[in-house]
Parts: sequence; C-alpha cells; structure tokens
Amino acid sequence: MPHDYASVGTPAPMSVRGQSHLTCSALLSDGSRHAASLRCLLANRHMLGMRVALLPAVVIALAACGGDTAVDPETSVSKVTISASPTALAVGATLQLTADAANAAGTILVEKTINWVSSRPDIATITSRGLVTGVSTGTTTITAKSEGRSASIALTVQAPNKIVLTSEVGDYVGQGETYTYTKANAVISLSAKTTSIQLSISGNQGWRANFQTPSGVELAAGSYTNATRWPFQGSGAGLEVSGEGRGCNMLTGFFVIDSLSWDTGNSLLLGLDLRFEQHCEGRAPALRGTIHWRADDPTTPPGPVTPIPSTLWQPPTGATPSSGDFVYLQSDPGDYIGRGATNLYQTGIVGSLSGTRAMISAGGYSAVFQGMNSISELKVGYYGGLMRYPLHNPALGGIDVSGEGRGCNRETGWFAIDRVAYANGLVTGIELRFEQRCENADASLHGAVRWGQF
Repeated sequence: MPHDYASVGTPAPMSVRGQSHLTCSALLSDGSRHAASLRCLLANRHMLGMRVALLPAVVIALAACGGDTAVDPETSVSKVTISASPTALAVGATLQLTADAANAAGTILVEKTINWVSSRPDIATITSRGLVTGVSTGTTTITAKSEGRSASIALTVQAPNKIVLTSEVGDYVGQGETYTYTKANAVISLSAKTTSIQLSISGNQGWRANFQTPSGVELAAGSYTNATRWPFQGSGAGLEVSGEGRGCNMLTGFFVIDSLSWDTGNSLLLGLDLRFEQHCEGRAPALRGTIHWRADDPTTPPGPVTPIPSTLWQPPTGATPSSGDFVYLQSDPGDYIGRGATNLYQTGIVGSLSGTRAMISAGGYSAVFQGMNSISELKVGYYGGLMRYPLHNPALGGIDVSGEGRGCNRETGWFAIDRVAYANGLVTGIELRFEQRCENADASLHGAVRWGQF
C-alpha cells in the first residue's frame, strides 16, 4: 500500500526549555500540513532536509508531539510515593518525611522537585524539605506533589505525655491533693514487660507505681479488676501506687488499659493509656489516676528564663565591690539560716563549678546551685520554682544555702545567673543572685555571688 510522506519545510529557530530547536511543518501525502517540531521528527526518523517515509502510527506520534514540546517517558513523572514511619508524632515533635518521583518504568527520578502540603497546618506544618512539626492534636493529610502527580498519607498528632493523680479527702497516699505531671515539669520513667508495667515520677513529689496482670495473662487492652497490693497479689491482678514515702499496707482496686502498643518485636513499649483506682486499708477515699504515655514524646523541661525578670531582688547600690570575688548575704528578720544579719565576704571564698552545678562557700556558709536536667552547662537566666538540693525536682533544678550548722528541712527559692564564663568547655567564672525560704516562711535569705575567672 502507498506510504505517507513528510516534506520538511524551511526550519525556523526557537528555544524550548533553554535548548535551541528548529520547527518545521509536515506535509502528508493527502496534502494536509501539520506543525511539528524538528526534535519530534528526529525522534521518529532522525532525518532532516529530505523526504521521510512514515507509517500511519508514526503520523499519530507526530500529531501528539504538539509542535514545539516533547514528552520523554524516561524523564516524566508517572508516580509519587511517600515514605513515613511512624505516621504519628507528639505535639511539638518533628518527623522527617521523604518522597520519590518515578517514571512509568519505576525508575526513581532523583532530580525532580517535591512540593509538600499539609491539609491542616493548625495540626501539623511541613517544610519544603518534608520536615513535619506537630502543632496540636488531631489528624492531617500530608501530600507530596511533582509534575501533576501526587501521593498522600494521614498523619496523627498525639497529646504529650501526661499523668494526673487525684486523691480524695481522707486518702492517705495522695493526701487529698491533685497532681499533674508532664515531661516539662518532671522526669517520667515508664517500662513494661509482657505482664507488668512500672512507673516512676521525679517531680516536686516522688511517685512509684506497679501494675501486674493475673498469672498467665499477658498485657492487653482491657479491665483488670479485684486487684490487690503488689507484689503480694497471688494469682490475681496486682496494683500499688505510692508517693512521698506513703503507701498502703493493704489495698484494693482496679486498673484499665485503654490502649497499648509495642514495637515490631513486642519488646519495647511504645504507647500506653491507663487509668486506675486504689483504696488503702479497705477505706472509701480513693486515689485515682490517668496515664497517657508515648515513648516518642519529645517534650523537655524549659531552660533558664531570659531575659531575667527585672523584679527579682538585687543587692543595694554600693553594697558589693565592682571587681573581684565576693559573697554577699542579706537575711530578713526571722530567717533561720542568716538570723537577720547582713554579711560581705571577699576573702576565703572557695568555689567549684562543674557542668550544671555551682558550689560556693565562705565565712561558714555553703551554697549549692543546681541547674535543670535539660541543659548541659549553666547558662545566663532565671532558675525558678526550686526546692532543696539534692531532694529537688530534676526537671527544674535545686538550691541549698546553709550556714553555721543551720539548714532547711524544706525550702523553696530561685537563683539568677547574670554572668558566666567558659574556657575549653568548662565553667571558669560565675556571677549570680538568689533567694531562699525555709519551711515556707515569709522571711528570706538573699544573696549575691561573684567568683572565678572572667
């Protein structure tokens, strides 16, 4: 049968995507003329300036070329895939996502641009590089796009770890108070085996808890009733929650596991939602609690506050020297440690600075200033809400100033570092102020310290 022929007309220069091309028209045997790019013609017969025999199928391909553009199946995106593990994160946490663009043959096109979109940026945001940040609890759809192709995943943002203990009036362990702990105000440790859960909290108070399934029963979502005091529960469920050295001799209660998740090998607990109720010595007042815990919660205690609040105590103008080491103490009437006296020491000062702790002594007084566990070295700023070192809340830090054999049993206070110097990664000098109150008294001991090399 006769073939169609294409006559190439006079080429004209043009630019497509930064490359020079020649355009031409194709004259078919039926007399019709079709615009076609020279690149398109060459892709089919690699000939120029002469008549080219074309099969009907090739004519169709010419028409599909679109004149001055060409579609290359080897470099065109046919599919986008997202890699995400896990598909959940906590509020404040980050998660790096990756996506690949591939051609029809499945070859990854590494140079293709991926555009990321979150359907609910109020729940989670995502950067141009695929880094997700959890904003609030809920679910959002994350979409990756490239050259008109896309892929999507559902991403869940979970609440940060939170433990709430509620004690009724008359409950011995909780003393009728309510306590709330997160990783921002306490150190929370939780571990599990196949049949038991152990919890410890080191905050402004210290707590321990144990939850044990009945004999032969592995941990799973469900109710565990008729629990008695662990570890004396026999073959039934075991429970014990104690705090600040207070615990039950005999107890009854229950716990409910609302959700439980493990890693792929069932060796590491990843998430837990649990609630419990405990009664001491057969009495009606209860200690109740809820535990929401995730292993990937990124929350950390806040560091020292900057700028330092301007309302904090300052030594009177002229009371301290402008240079050199000193320890200045100003005690209110009624303060047990300083006995209402004011003292300035400029000699005989001994100091020790290491990491997050400063220890200073002078004139029969000794002081310890401990930073929170979220920092690796003392920094300029305000350290507030402190309790007695070393019985302090590790998430906040601690303080202890004693003198002439007198010390506090319970104390509260703060310190503020106005200046700190380092050399070779070590603290060499420090300047700070502090306030301490013994036994929740109104009278305070204030002080200012400068020591070391600056």
